[in-house]
Amino acid sequence: MIDKGYTFDGFAYCTVVSALVKTCRIEEASHYMEGMVTSYNAPINLNCKGSKLEVACEILDEMDKV
Repeated sequence: MIDKGYTFDGFAYCTVVSALVKTCRIEEASHYMEGMVTSYNAPINLNCKGSKLEVACEILDEMDKV
């Protein structure tokens, strides 16, 4: 959608990433996470579902610093 000129806000990114995670489309969700800046929930969920608990914990640690 970005290629077609649509701009995404934080809510749109969270919605898209959450939908992709729920449908087990992890690689696509990772792609869209690159554009996310403000949300931590989706990346934490993505990494937990992808069995990357260490990465999820790193995100939580980073969130605590903010």
